[in-house]
Amino acid sequence: MKTKQLTDMNNVLKAVTLMSIMIVFNFIGCSQSHSQTPEEFIKVFLTKYIPFLDTSIAELYVKDEQSRMRDLILQNIQKKQKGGTYNSLKNATYDLTDIRVTVLDMKEMYINDEPKTLVEVVAKGFYTVKTVDQKDTYLEDEIFILQEIGNEWKISEKFKPWKKI
Repeated sequence: MKTKQLTDMNNVLKAVTLMSIMIVFNFIGCSQSHSQTPEEFIKVFLTKYIPFLDTSIAELYVKDEQSRMRDLILQNIQKKQKGGTYNSLKNATYDLTDIRVTVLDMKEMYINDEPKTLVEVVAKGFYTVKTVDQKDTYLEDEIFILQEIGNEWKISEKFKPWKKI
């Protein structure tokens, strides 16, 4: 009887230990699930990327590309302000529903001696920009490279493992 009680207690302790480890891993972000699929990430990214008027888009890039992107966006904002189109474009309605996002390929590679997942994604289709004065339709046909950073996707323009040499 005592042996069965000890075995039962050991099993309970093992279960509690295993559950504690799982809770800690989930709490500190060690699970492998992403908050978004690559397609969902690109759709959100495009809502800021197409207008190119919000510096927070730089945060969606890998860390060493954020400063350069922030500078490019600020230059674009200044250009639009000088041209008198900034307020119109900032207040415009952007309809991106006809853009299709598809994962083309996925690769594992080492970046700075760390294994990383890279995803090649294409965004293709048309989008409409509607301002007070007019409505214009544009073609979107661009390939993006996503790099996995923790459990998040980030845009990377530096690493292009699919580029033909």
